[in-house]
Amino acid sequence: MLLYAITNRKLLAGDEAERCNRLVELAAVWAQGGVDYLQVREKDMPLNELQPLAARVVEAVRAAHQVYDRAGREAIVSVACHSPEEIREALGASMLLFSPIFEKVTEPRSLRGQGLGALRRAAELAAPIPVFALGGVTERNAAACVQAGAAGVAAIRLFLGGAWRGLTGAEPVTSASVRPSS
Repeated sequence: MLLYAITNRKLLAGDEAERCNRLVELAAVWAQGGVDYLQVREKDMPLNELQPLAARVVEAVRAAHQVYDRAGREAIVSVACHSPEEIREALGASMLLFSPIFEKVTEPRSLRGQGLGALRRAAELAAPIPVFALGGVTERNAAACVQAGAAGVAAIRLFLGGAWRGLTGAEPVTSASVRPSS
């Protein structure tokens, strides 16, 4: 199962500087733990702040001695899709993120999940492009996503705790410095 972590520093405890530092620490933990892909997705951050943060994340991943061999030197383009029409439009991408699979609660609303059947159809439609399940994915339902045809799972909250490590066979890591906010 491939793992795709997506960042959201706002889910981490502390002020802005502390959250950014924790995000960099998490990136190193993810790299050491076997996460295959990492997307720095800080949609509200101005570019002049995002670029230095992304550079720190890359440095942390490299320092963790994790080499993303699957990526090689080619650019990886992932496209978020929510329907068969969007999948057809994105067929030139390197990989697709299909969502939401399960109910996804985001403030101030929740999105109803499309379910594993929709994920199966998305994977069949996109083949041979790998599809990652996104939206409400947990350590308890990740295997079902792969059984439905996903190449792996993509998530934000899943990777904030240590439970994701069970998906790689590695031991859970707990660290006060990378704890999510309550």
